[in-house]
Amino acid sequence: MVAVVALLCFQAVAHRDWESRGLGLVVAWALFCATSNVLPVPVVRNIYLSMGSPVNVAIAYLFPPSLAAAIVFVASLSEWEIKWETTVLHAVFNRSQLACSTALASALFAAHVDNEPPAAVLVLAVVVYQASNWVFVAIAEWSARGVPILLVLRGLVPSGVPAAITYLALGLMGVVLGLTSVRVGIWAVALLMLPLLGARHAVNVSGQLEQAERERRALADRLIDERERERVRIASDIHDVVLQQLAALQLEADNIGAALDHDRPDVAVRLAGQLRDGVDGTIGQLRGTIASLRRTAIESGGLVPSLVRFARAFGASSGVAVEVEAEGVGDDLALPVTLLVLECCQEALTNVARHARAQHVSVEVTRTGGTLELRVTDDGAGFDPASAGANRAGLGLTREKVALAGGILFVESRPGFGTTITVRVPIGSES
Repeated sequence: MVAVVALLCFQAVAHRDWESRGLGLVVAWALFCATSNVLPVPVVRNIYLSMGSPVNVAIAYLFPPSLAAAIVFVASLSEWEIKWETTVLHAVFNRSQLACSTALASALFAAHVDNEPPAAVLVLAVVVYQASNWVFVAIAEWSARGVPILLVLRGLVPSGVPAAITYLALGLMGVVLGLTSVRVGIWAVALLMLPLLGARHAVNVSGQLEQAERERRALADRLIDERERERVRIASDIHDVVLQQLAALQLEADNIGAALDHDRPDVAVRLAGQLRDGVDGTIGQLRGTIASLRRTAIESGGLVPSLVRFARAFGASSGVAVEVEAEGVGDDLALPVTLLVLECCQEALTNVARHARAQHVSVEVTRTGGTLELRVTDDGAGFDPASAGANRAGLGLTREKVALAGGILFVESRPGFGTTITVRVPIGSES
């Protein structure tokens, strides 16, 4: 196939076929061909076609087979080539099969060079162009991968009347483009091609919206799963720790009663002390559980008082000194931003308690223009952010939440040199 295309290109150059049509016209259609191949548009549900099909048919209609094949081979640019997502061999084959299909259609048109081809010839040329494309691809799949030709064709040939009509209509549209070029001028074809830009933009925007919606749904599922696991953990803490502690305290109370019944006040006093210590421990455990249930509660005054409250509670329970500093942060932040930043701080401090073995933590929150920045720095053990543990303890999910809000979360750490977690979230222009 490549050899056939090379021979056709050589013939076009040797005979200087472009002189009879005009070099400007050849260049213009080469530009249309290159542009159309990177502007796929949706035609029916789940089917996207390149406008290269009608443009190639138009080239077949306007130019002799050798020149038509040369134009299509040279100008059939593809997105995969632009993105370097294909091999040179595959690109050459793709261009060659398009050029051969165009040459076949051009040969049918050229048989009626002295008059306009009848409708039957127009339809036949379009069918030959599309069918030869499918056959060439099927042969390539068979020779390269051993896939049966009929099996490949079943996947390529459109199933259903709407898809078949669409393919035929696109091919006949190429004839319309060719006639427009001949009877009106190349500028009219350029005007007809302009809607492709809008179609391409619509496809891109639609794809981005669909991707964003899929990511939003996936994140919502993960958030629901996280909340469910948190509820299970809290229920487990209450059942396995608090209830057992209360049961033990009940036994202590019974033992105190027994000691008093046996006139052993010294034993009763000792058991009463143990009972008080147990009550204090249970109260502390319940406070921790309540704090988990209220982990997104916002104090009056906004973000900063909530951070201070949580930092104090964290320091009291973990023994880690926490210092909170704020600059330019008032009580006018939107509630979603406040909740997100508070949750990020809570997640960072929770990781400090679980992994860092730190003595001191600095929490800084700064508002600069339309950005709110949270920086949590500890003097703990640190770790390698490139390791698999970089997303441990919920940091990966927190990073996704921040990204969904249009922000960024990044981690700076080295083993033995502590860790800094920085969150930047857009909050709008400064008033």
